[in-house]
Amino acid sequence: MRITIDTSGPFDVAGSPPGKPGVAAAVVVSERHAAEVEADLRRFATEFGVDELHAVDLSSDQLSALAGWAGRDSRLVWTAALTDAALFPADRLDDWRERQAVKLEEAVARARPERVAEVLAGKPLDWHLRRLRAGTKTSLPVAHFVEHLYVIPRVVGDAVQAAIDVHDGPQWGDEFDALAIAIDDSSAPDAKAQLKDLLKPTLASRELALVPPRRSGLDHPLFAKHVDEKGRRANLLSLVGDRIGYVDSTSSPLCQLADLLAWVVRRRAANPEDELAARLYRLVRPRQHGIEGARGVRIMSMRSVPDHVGGYDHVAAVAARSGVTVTRRAPAASGLSTDRS
Repeated sequence: MRITIDTSGPFDVAGSPPGKPGVAAAVVVSERHAAEVEADLRRFATEFGVDELHAVDLSSDQLSALAGWAGRDSRLVWTAALTDAALFPADRLDDWRERQAVKLEEAVARARPERVAEVLAGKPLDWHLRRLRAGTKTSLPVAHFVEHLYVIPRVVGDAVQAAIDVHDGPQWGDEFDALAIAIDDSSAPDAKAQLKDLLKPTLASRELALVPPRRSGLDHPLFAKHVDEKGRRANLLSLVGDRIGYVDSTSSPLCQLADLLAWVVRRRAANPEDELAARLYRLVRPRQHGIEGARGVRIMSMRSVPDHVGGYDHVAAVAARSGVTVTRRAPAASGLSTDRS
């Protein structure tokens, strides 16, 4: 199973105005279909006369053709999340980072030693704390922190959940044994090694636990191997482990497709009156996977009001039954599944 993630837009909430969202999108393709899908994407590039499929380099007709294909092709599914400076206020960022660091310390203090080593990727606790906290010499820059430790972990969780829901049955067991997650490294090429280790405490969060698919339930091959101690959910870190890698989008057609989808979502979210963006988003939506039972974009907010979407109502995932927008705070390090029970 391949999950490929790319981003579009600014994540520096300290320097970007509200209404300019940063978007992360993930494409899910089974390993048995990945080569075919990549070949189709390369054919699009050849037909368009370009080396890579970059949205800004394509005409509106080319964008529509590619978006239409992505929205019709049953071999793939995709999901996305966004945030901006209003949803994640910069004036609360330092305090929020400090609270995450403290909660990580507390969680580690309660944990079994072997679990701590796994969650901290073999690094000393202080190594994580100095990067989580603001104001240290090794603090993760704001843009990297928001993109890679706030939005991307949630997209990883949503994408793996989409893979489980769509590939529901024993015939897909080998696909999850070979799960691979690739993230475009262009936004942080020099930081990707430490980002991979910094992701682990967040991926261990109970907030990112996976739920069984509707048909096979706990008999799904993934849950047979990765179910939690209570036998109800699968821990995302247990499944993902060291399977996250960083790739150069120039050599990955799937990464280019994720980039296109992130660009479409960002343009549609930021420009409600843009007719091209509306058309492209409408074309790709059929293969957009539902988030907690609601199809649309996950709105990542630090705010406590559950239905606050910062003006992104036209793309936000809204639950059909309750009418409540699917928002989610950051999956905090304090949610580590490291307790002794």
